Amino acid sequence: MSSTNKEIWVFLSHSHEDYNRVRKVRDILENQDLRPLMFFLKCLNDDDEINDLIKREIDARTRFIYCKSNKAEHSKWVQKELAYIQQNRRSYDVIDLSLSDEELSAQLKNYANSLHVYFNYSNQFKEQIRQVSDIINKYDCYIHNGELYVTSCDRGKRQQNVYGEIDPSIQRGCFICVIDKFLGDFFLEKLNYALENKSKDSIIIMFLMDDYAVNHFENIRSNNKVNNEETSYYRVYNLTESQDIINDMADYILKSIIASGDFLAYAVDFQQGRNRSKDNTEQQRAFDLFKERAERDFEYGHSYAALALARAYANGAGIEVNLEKAFFWYKEFITDLVSSRDDSQIIEEMRKVQILLDARDGTNRWQKQLEYVLKWVNDNK
Repeated sequence: MSSTNKEIWVFLSHSHEDYNRVRKVRDILENQDLRPLMFFLKCLNDDDEINDLIKREIDARTRFIYCKSNKAEHSKWVQKELAYIQQNRRSYDVIDLSLSDEELSAQLKNYANSLHVYFNYSNQFKEQIRQVSDIINKYDCYIHNGELYVTSCDRGKRQQNVYGEIDPSIQRGCFICVIDKFLGDFFLEKLNYALENKSKDSIIIMFLMDDYAVNHFENIRSNNKVNNEETSYYRVYNLTESQDIINDMADYILKSIIASGDFLAYAVDFQQGRNRSKDNTEQQRAFDLFKERAERDFEYGHSYAALALARAYANGAGIEVNLEKAFFWYKEFITDLVSSRDDSQIIEEMRKVQILLDARDGTNRWQKQLEYVLKWVNDNK
């Protein structure tokens, strides 16, 4: 593990009536070196103040757990939290509070495993993988470096230790194998171990670095009897013609392990130095990956991806303010939702952006565009 003092904060969405049970969840996660946040607002009475405070706390976290129970399912605030997370295309895990203590502990350990990333590679790519690892380590995960075990003398003990390091990544996390002509037998043994023992929730990524790797992958695919359609089994990226191996690998890994909406939270973190150091390079990377996924999701029919883009550009969240792009994505969102509902709050956000644009532009063309959108919405309801 690259950093034993790394702080990964987890927002626990729960009913205040489950407080004692959720404390158990908190204690188990703390024993897994995580930083769970129990948000308890019984002291506040103003619904608007609570709502804003909860949204700010959610925006400041990249990991969420919904503590499911009958009380939580009927809690106004818990359901608002889930709706806000889903609206912003954020990821979250579900923990069933009705489980026994033993079952609860096992499920939370499985959750912690999702944060582990294991790199398996030969010495040939040691420097490149170090740079990639440094990038991935800036996000909320724990890095294991497979190359460090090459020089161990006791093969039996080495294998036992290494497989113990691999296990968290193949239980739910991410196992990465950089395949090239210098990959020795022991590294191939580790890859085979990962393929044979992975769970349905883990990710295996194979980077093909040369022609040998491309040919060897066909043997791997054949030996493991995996059809091309079974893409959830592993993912393959051919880097034989890559001009920027470091960033191509880092982007591909991050896109594999991080949900679309969470990239925006990381972009804001790097922009503001929130939960991590300020980093202009990673801010741009995170926002670019968020934008790429949001645009794709919108094409696939997920309307709220457009809203997330609009708000990011309007508020300068993770990127510089761009009112034109904000207005464009507000229009896309509003017109896409025309068949279901008219959201006055979103239209009001759009109107504020329009006022700023008109003031800067000195014309009424943005007001006219807004009127056109609203007329289109009304005519097509």
